[in-house]
Amino acid sequence: MNRIPLGIPGLDEILGGGTLPGSVSLVEGLPGAGKTTLALQFIYEGIRSYDAPGIIVTFEESPEQLRRDAGQLGWDIQSLEARKKLKIMHISPGSLRQQLLDSGSDLERTAANIGARRLMVDSVNHFQRITLDPVELRQLFAEFVSELRRRSLTSFLIKEIEIGESPTYENYTADAVITLTNEAEGHRRARYLEVKKARGQGFLSGKHSVKIGPGGIAVFPSLAPEPTANDSEPLVKRVKTGVSRLDEMLDGGFLKGFANMIAGSSGTGKTAMGLHFLCAAGPEDGESSLVLGFEESGEEILAFADTIGLPLRRLRDEGRLEFLISSPADFCAGEWLQRVRETLERGRTTRVLIDSLTDLENAVGDDQRFYNTVYSLVRLLKKAGATSVMTSSVPEAFGEFKLSQADVSMLVDGIILLRMVEMESEIRKALSILKMRGSDFSKEIRAFEITDSGIELREKFAGREGVMRGNPYVVVPREGLSKLEKHLGIAEPAQRSPVEVKTSYNAALAVVHPSTRQIYADQIPNVLIQLLAPDTDRMMEALFIRLEEGATTGEQPFTHEGEEWGYCLSGSFELYVEGETRTLSPGDSFYFSSRRPHGWRNASSGSAEVIWVVTPPSF
Repeated sequence: MNRIPLGIPGLDEILGGGTLPGSVSLVEGLPGAGKTTLALQFIYEGIRSYDAPGIIVTFEESPEQLRRDAGQLGWDIQSLEARKKLKIMHISPGSLRQQLLDSGSDLERTAANIGARRLMVDSVNHFQRITLDPVELRQLFAEFVSELRRRSLTSFLIKEIEIGESPTYENYTADAVITLTNEAEGHRRARYLEVKKARGQGFLSGKHSVKIGPGGIAVFPSLAPEPTANDSEPLVKRVKTGVSRLDEMLDGGFLKGFANMIAGSSGTGKTAMGLHFLCAAGPEDGESSLVLGFEESGEEILAFADTIGLPLRRLRDEGRLEFLISSPADFCAGEWLQRVRETLERGRTTRVLIDSLTDLENAVGDDQRFYNTVYSLVRLLKKAGATSVMTSSVPEAFGEFKLSQADVSMLVDGIILLRMVEMESEIRKALSILKMRGSDFSKEIRAFEITDSGIELREKFAGREGVMRGNPYVVVPREGLSKLEKHLGIAEPAQRSPVEVKTSYNAALAVVHPSTRQIYADQIPNVLIQLLAPDTDRMMEALFIRLEEGATTGEQPFTHEGEEWGYCLSGSFELYVEGETRTLSPGDSFYFSSRRPHGWRNASSGSAEVIWVVTPPSF
């Protein structure tokens, strides 16, 4: 079926090419949503782009006000009036109704004289000046719409609505309903357009971003889910990450066309790793790169690449690198996605760096809108066959972490985590691969450094546990503990696992036999730990600890939540808490807050045995 283009960017696409000839569309919304601007643009672009003369009927706003408002948008409607392409009629609702019913009226003569094909009415709420009876209002509006259709005038009727208003008779009578909103999102407001109804034609459902500026309204259609290359073709080709030892961990690199996230706190090297990925683009393959940034300019990114020895400027100079930098201050998600799509469609982009998702999240300001934006972005990138890296900041440099408030981790195919690690009075960086769909990736945790030659991946953290939690501790192999186990009367020590299987205790009184105690034999060198409580699912943790000569937690004190109490059974050992060191002997007991930096060592020539209580449990 033939469509009439409206001339409003994006809205024609949402309506599948435009509206039906002679149709009547209701444009509704709260004050300030952009209703009058949209309808006025429908008339203006109809004349300017499609030589379709129009009539504007206004019940309240004067022709002078309309001309002024149009002029602020850059539209000279006075010249259209002078050329007899446009007529503004400032009349009452009753007069309009009568003119539609009477043949030979001013409206009919005007339409014939200029050859009018489009009509705008602002607004149908003023029909209530004719009658307040709901039955009469509905009949009046139905007659009005019928007369417009009879005259084959493609019309936009404006209607003001209130917050939470339910659909009214106008919605049922009109051929199409377009709703405009101006919504609060965080500390900003955003405009959206939604087609609620379009009789006799298909349309793209959902909310679509709207921006009003010089030239009028632009609508940015939300991306509809559609098959991508990844959905229908086997993905076997890999692309280099730019960090050779990382390629080894990934079984050859990223899978082509996949979306990957590099997460970490500030200073861990997320951007540096992303730039390595861009610089691995091969000119022989015709690869081209794109940077989607927010806070830093393209020149600032190039300058940073210079400091770590990456040839990013050469890519730019060769025309194989493009920057798309957006300001978070005046950000429209729909417009941004449209710019990304246009860039991908016109170029040979194969690699994309988004730096960063955190900046994008702050720019969008709403968790659900951010999630939808990332979803649409990933679909765009995959459709284009581009492999992407998205950096994401986590606020915690040490300890537990969360990727973002709106968890978009499920939208990406791979996640690489970068962490700060405190070890032996030194801050070190660690890398691990949390997720890499379709890859047999390495489960190792590797140290890495950022040098003036870029990122250098080191060997894995051998003999350490808790690295990615930011609180590593030394792990000793099972060998060498048999003597301690035999001393404690544990049968067949070689057959026991480092941590014994838990026994369920549901009775009011729980008695733990020595043979069923859980053993922690791989936490600290030359230390055997037995859990005296039934299990760790309690408010406290009671331990029997045997410290062999030289056993220590190391020079670096550690902290955690909770409190600790203990009693020295035999031997002696040194306990240090927040700079104070005390030697404990048999019969001595102690207490301290676990939040204070603490540690211990056995500096004596024999072993020491201690009852140690921790709350909450730490194992």
